This record gives sequence, C-alpha cells and structure tokens, in this order.
Amino acid sequence: MSGNKLFILLFFLNFLALGCIAQTDSSQILPDSILSKPPSQNFFQKKKQYTVALFLPFESGKIYIRDLLKGNFFIPDETQLAVEYYQGLLLALDSLKSLGLQLKLLAYDSGDSVHLLSILKNDEIKTADLIMGPVLNNRLQVVEKFSSENKIYLLSPYSAMVVSKEPNSFYLMANATLQSHCQKIESYLEKNYAGKKVFLIHRNRESDLELAGFFKNDRPSEAQKIQYMEFTDSTVNNYKNLKDSLSALDKNIVIVASSDEPFANSVIKQLSHLSEDYEVEVYGMPTWNKCTFISQAALDKININISSSFWLDKDGKAAKFFKDKYVSKFNLSPTENAVRGYDQMMFFGNLMLGGMAADSDINKTATLIGDQFKFVPVISSNEDQPVWFYENKTVHILRYENGNWIKLED
Repeated sequence: MSGNKLFILLFFLNFLALGCIAQTDSSQILPDSILSKPPSQNFFQKKKQYTVALFLPFESGKIYIRDLLKGNFFIPDETQLAVEYYQGLLLALDSLKSLGLQLKLLAYDSGDSVHLLSILKNDEIKTADLIMGPVLNNRLQVVEKFSSENKIYLLSPYSAMVVSKEPNSFYLMANATLQSHCQKIESYLEKNYAGKKVFLIHRNRESDLELAGFFKNDRPSEAQKIQYMEFTDSTVNNYKNLKDSLSALDKNIVIVASSDEPFANSVIKQLSHLSEDYEVEVYGMPTWNKCTFISQAALDKININISSSFWLDKDGKAAKFFKDKYVSKFNLSPTENAVRGYDQMMFFGNLMLGGMAADSDINKTATLIGDQFKFVPVISSNEDQPVWFYENKTVHILRYENGNWIKLED
C-alpha cells in the first residue's frame, strides 16, 4: 500500500475519534491577495453563526485493517475521495475563520439510503444553512427531497446529473450538466471550425442518443455553423466505415458522443490506426475521466480533447501556496478532490460573509484555486416555481499534448 493511503487512513481514524465534528484553527491559509473578496449580496441571511452539514462517502463499514505497520489494510476509493475533499474543506474553514466567519460543521458518513434517512431526522440538520453532498446520485436524491421540503441550500459537489424531479431553487450543482458540456464543445468548434463538416459518432442507445441530441437539436440546422455527419454502431452508416468519409487533405473533426468507455476506446483505436494517412482531432465527454482507458500509443497518435468542469493551473501562485499549506498540515500532496473541497467551501463561505438575503452575487464569476464558479438559474416551466435549479455553467476544453492536459483558450 502507498504511504498516501496510510496517511489517509490515519486521518480518517482521527476523524472518527472526534465524533465526525470538524475542529478548525484560526490560521490563514492563503494571503489576502489570493482570497476572493466577500460579495456584497448572496443567498444567506446575516447571522452570528452558520451551520453546514457535510455528507461524504467515508464508508467506514468497508474499511479493513489487519496490520497498519505491515500495510495490511484496505481503503475504498470512495473513502479516499471523501477524506481528501474533507481535508481541503478544513483548510478553507481555517481561512474563513480568520476572515471572521463563525461556522459549525456537521460531518457525516452518507452510508446507504436507510442510514441517510435516519441522519436527516436530526433536528440540528434541519436548521443548517447549507448541505454539501452526498456524492452518489441515489444518496443525492434522498437529500434533495429533504432540501426542498426544508428550504435548505444543497450543493451537489460532483454529480453532473439533475436529480431534482420537481423544481427546487435550493439545489445547486457545482458541475455543469452533460448538456452544458456538449454546448461548450459545439461552441468551441463553431468558433474554430466554422463551415467544417463534423463527424458525430455514437451508439444507438438511449444515453448516447441523448448526448447526440444535445449537439443536433439545440438549434435549427440553418443556425448551426457546422454540419454534422452521423455514424453509429448500427448497420446504416456504421462507424467502422468512417474511413470512406475522411478527408486526406484536411483536418477531420470527430465527436464521440458516448460515455461508454469500451465503445469510445473502440472508436479511438480505429482512428489511431488511420492516423498515418489522416489528420484527426477527437472531442470526447467529461465522463471519460482524462482518458485513462485509452492507450498511450493512441493518445500520442491523434489529437484528443475532452470537456471538464475543473481545471487546475499547478504552476499558478495560488495553487503553489495551497500545496505548501496542505503538505504542511497533512503531510500529503493535495489531489483534485482536496482542491474541490477547498474551493467549494471558500466560495460559499464568502457568500456567508456577505450576509445578505439577495442572490445576485452567486451569478457572478468567481475563480479560486482550481474551480471557476458561475451559477446560473435553470428555468422551469412552472410559473409558481420558475427556477428549477442553479447550475455552475463553467466548462473547459482540455487537450492532451506531450504527456499533459492543457486548457485551450475559450
């Protein structure tokens, strides 16, 4: 087992010993020039102390420990995500406390749905100003209903799925929906490849057809600056015959509108075999998770791009300062999860510091360590409840170059 997992486990055991209640000190984590300034207006009423309830998949029941010294233990991936996010959030609380914010944090293991329902009966949670998490969609659906009934703001820290079946203006998505990702890819292509033909490849499955529809159906065909040519896994226009439509003289733009990794990998393999004779540029989905399922040989042969709600400039001043403080406190290098925990807590903590009831400032763009927040109300058809939910519309286009992912200019 890696040393990182051992430190994660030791921190988690300490977390349990504290009774799942966060304790913070008053040390400031980032200099004033890096911290975002408290906005003048926000979601939260002015009060002396705020309460945040945190639901993360610590999965304490799945942890196995036989001999720590010999590395004989098991930590689920969900636990590692939860602890890393929690550690980043604790650093944010240190900074917010130094800025004058008084906040009580209630941290819980999201567990299964039955366990979650029992936690939600806690009167203390019903007085919370903000709920962060859960991570998994089925748990999130349970808490979303609670959020709507009790009019408590609920932040979905990771999911890109709209779990609210009815309008809930208290539901906040930290990540853009898949539709917003598709719109961003299309907008980028229209700006850079106007008038070009774009190959749209997907399976004849409901999930893929929905993704393909986001590209084709957002606007009338006459309003689109690019023209789509579809290929599927069916017998008509099968993607395996794509070679017959490729241009040997011009760059070929391909969108793979599928979150199915085996299918996407099959398409990428096919295109990589054609790379010596054709120039191909591929655009994939955010669910591809940085293309870890694609071989290094294929990544080197063709230009691969994905959309992402998150981008971290590791060489930036704020990122370096954050890393130094994180390593100093936890003896670990921060991960993307730690940065997310920090950024999300900092954003909403700063809204609390504003202390007004109006919500206009949540619509303003705020850039932190790795996240950029621009929450936009998504409108429903219900006149009595015009806001369905709030979505962070920020989406970046990332390109794989020379072994690294770089952010393309918007």
